[in-house]
Amino acid sequence: MNKRLLIIFLVLLGIYGISKLSSTKKTRSFQAELVRIDTTKMTQIVINAPKEAEFTLSRQDDGSWWVSNGKVSAPALRSVLTPMLASLSYIKARRVAAKHPSRWADFQVDSTQGTRIRVYQGDRLLEDLTVGKFNFDPQLQSASAYMRLTNQDEVYEVDGFVAMNLAQDFNSFRKKTLTRIARAQIRSIASQGPLSWLLERDSSAWKLNGEPADSAQVARYLATISSVSGHTFVDDFDPNTAGAPVHVLRIEQTEDTLSPVVVQCWYDTTRTQPFILHSSQNEHAFFASDSSGLFQRLFLPPWIVEAGETVPTQK
Repeated sequence: MNKRLLIIFLVLLGIYGISKLSSTKKTRSFQAELVRIDTTKMTQIVINAPKEAEFTLSRQDDGSWWVSNGKVSAPALRSVLTPMLASLSYIKARRVAAKHPSRWADFQVDSTQGTRIRVYQGDRLLEDLTVGKFNFDPQLQSASAYMRLTNQDEVYEVDGFVAMNLAQDFNSFRKKTLTRIARAQIRSIASQGPLSWLLERDSSAWKLNGEPADSAQVARYLATISSVSGHTFVDDFDPNTAGAPVHVLRIEQTEDTLSPVVVQCWYDTTRTQPFILHSSQNEHAFFASDSSGLFQRLFLPPWIVEAGETVPTQK
């Protein structure tokens, strides 16, 4: 009798052990490694974001990355690219959120709502994934998102902040700088066009058109133009057919090794935001502005505005 009980006990113990092992494996699968890529092997990333043309991130021979949508190409912004590459190197699933394609739309990982990302090493596809819905809990200060490996049915919940680094649009990777200059490095500013004036520093004092300048006005203007970024890219503008710019701003710096910063402005009456701006600090981009936006910050200093002068659009 005792022998029979011992056999039954061992059988039950074996069943229990198998069930625990199976349960452990299942639990671990929710924390499974979803994506792991050696970033040094990545040479190209193809992104299909919702409501946007496909674009590509490509690593150049010198190690730099460029972004292109087939019409516009520019150096990829490091502050956006670096977190993306880091996120692609390792992604862990928190849990399986769904197992059937009928649920893809609920988690926005279908072909119309999700951001599809394909990572290549040369012609070899390293990974193909789709990033979808993002959730943020302000009370817990936590975020979650949903992701699907394109060749699988399952939808996984992942760290939301990791997913945020991945679901970027084309313009996110583009430099938006118009001017970035240390105020102490500015030696002179010359405006050419219908609003012509020269602001220059003589020793420690500033002069406007050869006369002592209002120090408060100068301080406000220098604070403004030392850091200006655009927002609305204009990719269909061709400076070669647009004629000469109406306004030109030339900023000379105290260090002779530093090149002047030149900002040009064209006026196009066919556009809602008619002022088109370009900077020598960002040769691959043109930006749109109305009369009270970027144009005013750069070309209408306080001594012009406070004098009540109007905005001329012709030379």
